[in-house]
Amino acid sequence: MAKIKVACMGNMNNNMFVLMRYLRGFDVDADLLLFDKEIDHFSPDTDSVNVEDYEKHIKQLSWGGYRSFFTTSKQKIRAAIEDYDVIIGCGFAPAFFQKIRRKLDIFLPYGSDMLYYPYAKFIFSTPSLRIFSNTILARYQTKGIRNCKVKILSTIKDYYYSVNKFGTDFLGLQSPLVYLPDFEALDFKNMNGFEYKDQFDELRAKNDVMIFNHSRQIWKTFKGDIVAGKGNDKLIKGFARYLKEAKKSAVLILFEKGVDVKYSKQLIGELGIDDHVKWMPKMPRKNLLYGLQMADFAVDTMNAGGIGGSGYEAMILGTPLFNSIPWGQDEYDKLLLGKPVPPVIEASTEDHIYENLLRNEKEPEFYKEKGLKGKQWIYDYRGSGLVEKWIHLIEDIYHKREINEQALQFN
Repeated sequence: MAKIKVACMGNMNNNMFVLMRYLRGFDVDADLLLFDKEIDHFSPDTDSVNVEDYEKHIKQLSWGGYRSFFTTSKQKIRAAIEDYDVIIGCGFAPAFFQKIRRKLDIFLPYGSDMLYYPYAKFIFSTPSLRIFSNTILARYQTKGIRNCKVKILSTIKDYYYSVNKFGTDFLGLQSPLVYLPDFEALDFKNMNGFEYKDQFDELRAKNDVMIFNHSRQIWKTFKGDIVAGKGNDKLIKGFARYLKEAKKSAVLILFEKGVDVKYSKQLIGELGIDDHVKWMPKMPRKNLLYGLQMADFAVDTMNAGGIGGSGYEAMILGTPLFNSIPWGQDEYDKLLLGKPVPPVIEASTEDHIYENLLRNEKEPEFYKEKGLKGKQWIYDYRGSGLVEKWIHLIEDIYHKREINEQALQFN
């Protein structure tokens, strides 16, 4: 297997850096190829305490963003990928591969790259370029996705939003999302010198109940868009109702990220719960984990979008997760290769938040058990067991074999 050279291209949400580290742990010769316009918040050094161990396997491309699509030569694209046997890409990788008339081996979408980009839902700052450039790039992205050898299904919602445009031939393998060995190596009890440690410690000491919502604040600007929306307003309203009857002190921790931060602050002010809400600055994953691991509950999304990276981070740490779960086991069997439905606490309405927080005062062990079950689920279905199936897939592509979906099943 070591002779197969794999490129993980793009790094939104640090997904590819996670996958690259896992593959290297299985003796796969994998590199991370960073696009030219990666988001700083998702750079490898924000996700790992030992990024220096991987620096020689991280390559910087001069292209990959939507602007560079029109200025990058075909020769430059080919030169960057010529040494790799199997290429896994996200973002605009399908469009760039379509430009050089080559099929991307594996498309591992993170969301917008499949749900928005093919529909020209991204804009140049120069108005005169918008219609022309967006339409062309969207066309290349659409053709590139359709021509990929394998399209990975990241969440069930992606299937229902994309089946009409891209067909049903998705493989519900998903990605690991978080590199568990790094989590296991964290020593929270001896984590000194951490910038926000004292603030989290103080919040924990002063409150009986600590609720952590580190997903983006998106609920008003994209109202009605269950792909982008997080439903943070339902969390805030449910928490406010709980405070009126709570017998325990409680704090809701939110983060200054997302287009609707100002609206969330307005709502909190209108409900009169400012003293029970703590706003924290946007911070790297490796930093916020200290606060997340001591929380009683975490919240990712209360809309019908499934669990995102923020939710899985909570589950890995054993923190009980409030999340909307709109699909049952039948859909997990059909679309996600037989993984069981994640053991989270159903939360799609403010009533769910209010009722569960009250129940927690009487039955805290029920929720602690949920957290432990969630942690085990992650290890079983989004950790090394999942990566073993990725290796099966990579070998099938490398040897030009028909994809053996039976070997990828979890049941």
